[in-house]
This record gives sequence, structure tokens and C-alpha cells, in this order.
Amino acid sequence: MSNFMSTQADSIDKDETWRLSSFLLDQIQVDPSTNSMAGPANEVRVEPRVMEILCQLAHSSGEVVLREQMLDEYGSDEGLTRAISILRKSFKKIGVEKKVIETIPKRGYKLVADVVHLNGGEQRVNASEGEQGDECVASLAVLPFDDLSENQDQGYFSDGVAQEIMNALANLYFLKVCGRSSSFSFKGSNASISHIAKQLNVSHILEGSVRKYGERLRITAQLVEAKFDKQISSLTFDGTQEEVFDLQDKIAREVEVALQKLFGVEDDTGESKSFRSVSKLTSSKKAYNEFLIGRHLMYELSGQRTIPRAIQAYQNAVDEDPEFASAWAHMAIANFTLPEYSTSDDWREHIQLAREQTDHALSLDPDIAWSHRAKAGILSYDLKFDEAVKSYQKALELDPNNPELLFTNGYIFAALGLQKRAQEMMADSLEREPLLGPWYGALGTTYFVEGDFEMAEQLFKKSFECNFGYGAILYAQLLTHMGRAGDALAYMHNNFEGLGPVLQSQLDSGLVRKLTYAAFFKRTKFARWIMERILTRRMKDVNVQPSLGTILGFLLIGEPEKFFEHVLNKPNPYVGFALSRMWEPTQEAIAVRTHPDFPGFVEKIGLVKAWQSYGWPKNIKPHPGTDGSNGQFDCS
Repeated sequence: MSNFMSTQADSIDKDETWRLSSFLLDQIQVDPSTNSMAGPANEVRVEPRVMEILCQLAHSSGEVVLREQMLDEYGSDEGLTRAISILRKSFKKIGVEKKVIETIPKRGYKLVADVVHLNGGEQRVNASEGEQGDECVASLAVLPFDDLSENQDQGYFSDGVAQEIMNALANLYFLKVCGRSSSFSFKGSNASISHIAKQLNVSHILEGSVRKYGERLRITAQLVEAKFDKQISSLTFDGTQEEVFDLQDKIAREVEVALQKLFGVEDDTGESKSFRSVSKLTSSKKAYNEFLIGRHLMYELSGQRTIPRAIQAYQNAVDEDPEFASAWAHMAIANFTLPEYSTSDDWREHIQLAREQTDHALSLDPDIAWSHRAKAGILSYDLKFDEAVKSYQKALELDPNNPELLFTNGYIFAALGLQKRAQEMMADSLEREPLLGPWYGALGTTYFVEGDFEMAEQLFKKSFECNFGYGAILYAQLLTHMGRAGDALAYMHNNFEGLGPVLQSQLDSGLVRKLTYAAFFKRTKFARWIMERILTRRMKDVNVQPSLGTILGFLLIGEPEKFFEHVLNKPNPYVGFALSRMWEPTQEAIAVRTHPDFPGFVEKIGLVKAWQSYGWPKNIKPHPGTDGSNGQFDCS
């Protein structure tokens, strides 16, 4: 329910919701019922929650709406800021260049455009009468299904069933489906449906259970309206394990029908216009079972043996069904990921296996998104970023509603220094995965690059709140850049317990911690000299697998030449994130961009070719009359 807390709205009963009918903002016509805005050049649609913010501002008719008042309903500070940013971008898309929304520093926002209500002005809708208000958003989270098997050892299978139903529903044009990572974070939780829905920013929840007994399956699912904890439909399907894909498909279709009726979007035939069936990945029951085990382990990403066990499960799957293309693709990604998360003497072999398995997956089926995602990772590792972008985009083209693929497309544009494109994709992915800490950290970095320190601070703090320990370091580095090294050190000291087991173990020694903080936050010359010696030893040792921390370490202590050397001679699977940090406004990043070797470096790794296709970063200006090749550009 929208509860607007400005003075004008105080008289509205709290049991009511309200919406505005169509209204004009100067030359913009706004229709909240369709979440659309039309201007001189175009018409765009925005997310319902973004439209809700615009309606709240319009309701206040030019008066300041305090951030605190808006947050009572919107939920998060960074989400509100993003919504305002989306509105401003949308105004430009429809051909309106003049300011429509004004930021009132330390207070809130107000409309500077005149509001003219159409069709009789405001309309109130009494929620108790069953009519739909503006809170009736077509959004859904699929929670992990309960494992009701006798031994309670089939959690990976019940999770897999829920995920395949989620993947199918994500392709419905009228429905925003929350991603797996955020939805499944509530596995085993006793939180109420309404609390979960608020955290995930959805209006409906699909929950269920899976019972395996012998060769038989029973899958149940309940579609719940979260606001009132009201069950809309309950489904039960029985079948054999060989029929699991059909059972998942039937549940997804029944949920679609229920949502179509709820939101009034069914077509004249009563059939779906956009439903994509649950893919039948393999005809082998045992292969599918092993595939689900592997995928379940990869989402954990914790512990030295987790990824090796996942790789073995995927190997078991393709041994059972050599034509199982999705298993080959996911095994490639697991092998590619392993060197960053697990220590291995055979890390080079894992990278080579990832190459071979990716090529094999693509030869079996060139239309599997994850095969192209694997290919993009390999191309990034091979420092062919111009080609990697194409593979990332192909993956997203094949699965356009997948938040992970959307985020990784933003991630690659951040590596290219194209922050605006990165921000749009990352923000969209976070609409579907609102609890992923690392993604908030990556998005915060793009705002740091752009000089929006206030937004970067909010996002770094949010990443840490979402259990991303490295978010604390990102925030501390921001404070250091702002001349607040003392605050940075105090923040790290006060939040050490939240860094997570990996970072805590690396900084467990008081001496190591003191040295690291002095090098990164105090910028002490002696500490940086010692750090450079340690990092160089790791880089030169052929038996030490490359880590993102080592590559970043050279950048953060102001060693451009070592940074270039490490990237070129010993890259890491996540080298793209290291590149995204070289666009920051810090003195260390500027030293990288203005170094005499920088033009040759970016040429070698394919960035110049990518810029020629996708645009140039604001820090890079090609010389007039050239395409920027062969170092014909200026850097700042």
C-alpha cells in the first residue's frame, strides 16, 4: 500500500491506497495505470515502483517531499536514488531536456514542473473493496521448495525444481521475477511471507515442496499475495522422475494463468504470448540429478572443496549423457572459476579444461546462453575484451531476463570505462537481485568513478550490509580518497568481524593488518614498499596461482608498471574487475591512465577496438581525424 506522508496526504486513511489518474508535467503526459510517460520525441515505460515515486512527487504539487517520508515506503536509500536517476534519464529519452525533478540537498526532492491532473484529478481506491491500487505490481519471487523426502537429503533437487520454474516464469513479458540468489537466501528462514516480499520488493510469492519416494515425485506449489498473505492458487502434480520437466512446465503454466487473470493481461485466446517452456535439458534421470548437484554446489562457492565437488558432479552428468550441452557449459564455468576460489596446483589445467568444455558445449548447442557466458570469460582471461563483449551480449540475447547475465554485461562495460552503460545494466540487474552484496559494490565503483561519492558511499555500505566483506574495504578506500584516512581506519577496525572468513584469515595477524591498512589507507611509503615486494614475489612465482587481490594490490599501492605486467603475463579469471578500478579518480588510478605504457597496454588487451565499437570513456579522447588506434588518444 502506498502511504504518502507529506502534509497533503495526512488526511488519507491508512487503510486506503490511492493513485493519480493521468496527469501532465508541462509537456510530459504521465499515465500511472500503464506506468508510461510520453513526451515530444518518444514514449517510455518505467518500473511500477519508479512510477510510484513520480506520483508521490506529483501529489505534493511542487512542495518538497522529504527523503525520510519516501523511504517509509520505498525501503532503501540507494533504491530511491536510483529511481530518481531512472526518472531523469526517462525524461531525456522522451525528448525533455529541462529540469523536472529538483534535488533539495539534505532534504529530499520536488517537482519544478507544473502538474495538471486529467480525468478528474486524484482517485482514491479502497483496498478493502478488492480493487487494485498502484501497489498491484506484476512481480514474483520463487522461494526454494521444501525437501519433503524421507531422509531430507534432496535439497539440491527441490532447489533445482524451483529454479527451473523460476527461469520459465522470468520470460513472461508482464512479470518481474526476482533472481535465484536473493530469493534462495531465505532458505530455511522463519521470516513471514510479507517480510520476505518487502525485502525482495515483490508483490507475490511462489512457494512449494518436492517429495521423492522411489521413482515417484510429488510437487506442490502455492501462489501467495504477499501483502495480505492470501493464497491465490494451490497446485499439486504427481509423476515419475522422468517426467520432472513436464511437471515443472505444468506448474509454471498454471502460475502464469493465475497471474494473467490477476493482472488482466491474457490475450483473446486465453493463451500465453510469451511463455517459454521449461527446457528438457537431458533425457537421463541420473545425468539431470548430477547436474542439479553441481549447480547447487556452485551457488554455495564456499570452502576449498566446493567447486571441485561441483566439477565432479558435472563430469558425472556428461558421463551419463555426453550430449548434455548445459552440463558441459556449467562445468566449463566451474573450471574457469576455480582458480579464484580454491587453491590448486593444477590451476592452469582448469583454465584449459574450461576452454575445451566451452567449445564442446557450443558445438553441441550454440543457443545455450551459459555457453556464451563461459566463452566471454575465457576471452576476457585471454585479454581479448573486444571479442568478450560480443559473447557477453550474445548470452544476454539468448536469455534477456537473467539478472546474472544482465549484470555481467554491465561488468564488462565497467571494465571498458563506459560507466553510464554499466550503471544502467547493473541497476536493472539489482532490481531482480536486491540482496547481492558484490553487485552493489561493483555498482558503487561506477559511481565512484563518476565522482558521485554520496551514491558510492550508499552502495558500498549496502554491499557490506548484504554480507559482502570486501564492501567495507571499498568504502574505506572511498573515505581515504576523500581525505578521511582516520575515518577509514576506524571503520575497518569497527567492522572487522563483518569482513567474512576469507578476508579475516588474510588479515588475522596484527602485523599483516597494520601493514595492509598503512599501505592502502595511510599511503605510507615504507608500508607500500614492503607490500610491493610481497606482491611481486607472488607474481613472479610460477607455482602461485593468480589472484584478483594481487593484481588489484599493485594498482592500489600506485605501481602501474607491475599492474600492467601482472595483467599481461598472469591474468586472473576476474581481471575485468581489476580493469574497472583503473578508471577511479584516485591518484593511483590516474597514475595508471597517464603512464606512458598505458596506450600500448589497452591496445594489447582489446580495449581500443572495443571503444571504437561502443564509445570512448570520458577519460580518453581520440586525436581529431583518427580512430584512436596506435596510441592516438589522450588520457587523463
